[in-house]
Amino acid sequence: MIATPKTLEQTLVQALLEKELLYPFALEEYQNTPQEPDAPDCLLEALVLKGFLEAADIDALTQEHYQLPWVNLNELTSAALEAMPYTEALQHKCFPLYETEDTLALAITHPNALPKLNTKPITPYLASEAAIIQAIQRYYTPSPTTQITFTTETISFEDETPQDIISTAEELITTAYQARASDIHLEPLAKRLRIRFRIDGALQEYPHTLPPEAWAPLLTRIKLMARLDIAQKRLPQDGRIAFANKNTPLDLRVATLPSLHGEALVIRILDKETLNKPLASLGFDPEDEKAFERILTQPDGLCLVTGPTGSGKTTTLYSVLNYLNNPDRKIITIEDPVEYQILGINQVSVKPQVGMTFAAALRAILRQSPDIIMIGEIRDAETARIAIHAALTGHKVFATLHTRCALSALTRLLDMGIPSFLVAAAVRAVLSQRLVRKCCQACQGAQCSSCNHTGFLGRLGLFELLVIDEQLQAHIHNQATPTQLKQIAQAKGLKTLQTDGLNKAAQGLTTKEETLVCY
Repeated sequence: MIATPKTLEQTLVQALLEKELLYPFALEEYQNTPQEPDAPDCLLEALVLKGFLEAADIDALTQEHYQLPWVNLNELTSAALEAMPYTEALQHKCFPLYETEDTLALAITHPNALPKLNTKPITPYLASEAAIIQAIQRYYTPSPTTQITFTTETISFEDETPQDIISTAEELITTAYQARASDIHLEPLAKRLRIRFRIDGALQEYPHTLPPEAWAPLLTRIKLMARLDIAQKRLPQDGRIAFANKNTPLDLRVATLPSLHGEALVIRILDKETLNKPLASLGFDPEDEKAFERILTQPDGLCLVTGPTGSGKTTTLYSVLNYLNNPDRKIITIEDPVEYQILGINQVSVKPQVGMTFAAALRAILRQSPDIIMIGEIRDAETARIAIHAALTGHKVFATLHTRCALSALTRLLDMGIPSFLVAAAVRAVLSQRLVRKCCQACQGAQCSSCNHTGFLGRLGLFELLVIDEQLQAHIHNQATPTQLKQIAQAKGLKTLQTDGLNKAAQGLTTKEETLVCY
């Protein structure tokens, strides 16, 4: 069985430790020290760079174990690029070092990974897979005759080079952003690579001509941009990319998933401008907007925002934070992850792998004397109890829950074991919401080029605002049924999601069919 590059590297590190050519304390010090962004991915090369290891020792050890020398690809001054096409180098994961009349020197990942090429006899050297991929991306230069075209209709390649792949990845992201896509889906199927954009909540497929040999380089390029392990193809990975689209900074979240025909990859596009909307632009009914603003001015209590994934809860909460963000208020958020940095607000990202859960972070935050707390999501009973306690001790708390309607949020808290009298005392309001596609105002839904002939352009929020007054507090305290609470709330003027949707459909803002998401 061929060892993976990671196994090869681990084998060499273990051998170096046993021969006392590398000391355990040096390895531990390196692993516990934050690394620079441009640090080599290969551990052995990084240790040499830091002075913890001698390059000659690695060379001698690889000669002893494998009868092959180790090459540090970061120290190359030239390469025999003309001896091997870019796609062939990437396919075989090897790098041409030099060429003579009699031999071609190649950096390979393992002695058993020597490629079968119709070339001269090969003189092999060892290097890690990550170092080889980086060298390929760094040293190969684009052909001056190469052309790439990428539109919303087609992708075409001619004599692909690394620069082609780089340009295509960037064009893919730029085109998706210009099409107002929230995410990009790259899905390897049996005979083609399917590319789809999610626009206004609906997936749209873009026809393209992408040769099979370009799939792997494109996915590898995106993984490199997201600083993911390009050698890991059997487990899911998550990463992020800071992407500059002209003058618009984009934060991209990348997630990979091993599938039957290769790694499926999703890029979520977070446009920081879309997360900085004023409350008035969210689509509230005028009465609900005034009522919601009154709730925001209250000094304490818990305000919940509910809805399924992708219903715009994060956008609403960020709008609330921008609305409340004044120098005389200390605001702290707990998020997973922090999606948009807001000036003047202390934002905390949870890290469950080191024990920094929502509950642990919330307990620590309460010792920071905040005025306003935002919790990305109440996921468990412990977080719910601490949030209720914070709301009852003079803090204004905002949080999200995944429930179908506003009243279901109260039931969810009770199901988590929170006593009814605490729910009644702490919760000030529950805002349930959905996102529906907005009718194109240029063609009034008749389909035009502005809306890509879909009849829709942008999305609109539907809202259900439940304000907890004294009467509802009493009924919650006395454990009234959800049906009883709904009857009382509707008698007080509660507009349900369905009602808000039908009202906006009557105004021509959306369609009745779109409001079916509320049922």
